[in-house]
Amino acid sequence: MKRIALCLLLCAGVAGCATGPASTVPMRMEVDSQKVAAVERAAARNGVKVIWLTAPMKAVPAGSN
Repeated sequence: MKRIALCLLLCAGVAGCATGPASTVPMRMEVDSQKVAAVERAAARNGVKVIWLTAPMKAVPAGSN
């Protein structure tokens, strides 16, 4: 009986951690140009060429430009 109770408690805990707060503001993803610029400046100082395979992204509200 203790084993079943422990299993149920663990399952409930895992399920609770898997959910997050729902956002009411619609978001879209865009390239984080500030981070890209910072990385490229640092690379230029060190004589390194950066080739972006996947640019860093950030979430922004859908209505903003």
